[in-house]
Amino acid sequence: MTLGRKLAVGLLCFSLGITLLGLFAIVEFQRVDVAGNEIARNWLPSIRLLGVAEAGAADFRAAQFAHNLTTDSIEMARVEGQLDQHQRRIEDALSAYEPLIRLPEERARFVAISENWGEYVQRHEQIFLPLSRGGEHDAAAAELNDASSERYAALRAGLAALVDSNLAAGQAVSERGDEVLSQAYVTIVAAVAAITVLAAVVGW
Repeated sequence: MTLGRKLAVGLLCFSLGITLLGLFAIVEFQRVDVAGNEIARNWLPSIRLLGVAEAGAADFRAAQFAHNLTTDSIEMARVEGQLDQHQRRIEDALSAYEPLIRLPEERARFVAISENWGEYVQRHEQIFLPLSRGGEHDAAAAELNDASSERYAALRAGLAALVDSNLAAGQAVSERGDEVLSQAYVTIVAAVAAITVLAAVVGW
């Protein structure tokens, strides 16, 4: 085989190897991109919405106590407006979060939270508000500190558990993307070395 033909064969092998390596890199980087999109489109929005619901629940609870401390009808109406706003904020956040649910255990926690919140609001409307509006402040405070307190604690615990599970799932996806990227880097470096050696041997 002439020198020119050897060089041509070596160059052909090198070009073919680089082409295959490029295709491999594209596929691997697409896998990393999928992981990044999953974090950006699911887990991060989920955590943000759960945080909104947590903050809304805390604000709702604080407004209940503020309502029970006032005897002025105008101030009471203002606080009730705040309560309505906090309730909508919580329910809007939970509604936006539901389509983002991916895991069975996440779904089960969400159902429990929704039921617990529904019971909390029902007691708020049927028991707490009539007592507070009627000036029965001790009875209203007892409602907040007993039965409603247990439901509120369960609500906060459920939301915190969902935040933790979403953080863990997002972290797992991130680590999987890092692993793919690391493996691809090692494979590409090794493949470039092997292609270079093969091209040199063939073209020798």
